[in-house]
Amino acid sequence: MSRKQYLRMITLLSVMVALPAGLYFAGGEQQPSTAPGPSSYILRLGHNMKEESAMHLAAQKFAATVFERSAGQVHIDIFPDQALSRSRAVEKEGLP
Repeated sequence: MSRKQYLRMITLLSVMVALPAGLYFAGGEQQPSTAPGPSSYILRLGHNMKEESAMHLAAQKFAATVFERSAGQVHIDIFPDQALSRSRAVEKEGLP
């Protein structure tokens, strides 16, 4: 196994552990469902990596898997490159 493959595997394993833990502690925003039945949830997942990074690709795969396994009741919005934290700072400070 090359060093690059090893680092990629370590990164993906780290993401697989960190994403569920982060989602557990971050909670979610409950949204009313348009269809009758149980409520649906929208979660926000922010990270500081570029969209081309392995972490972002893993986050997309994670979001797709969660959406599929929850029968569309859980949707995860992904915010790469600190977009989520920057937008919250802008709202808090009232910056343009």
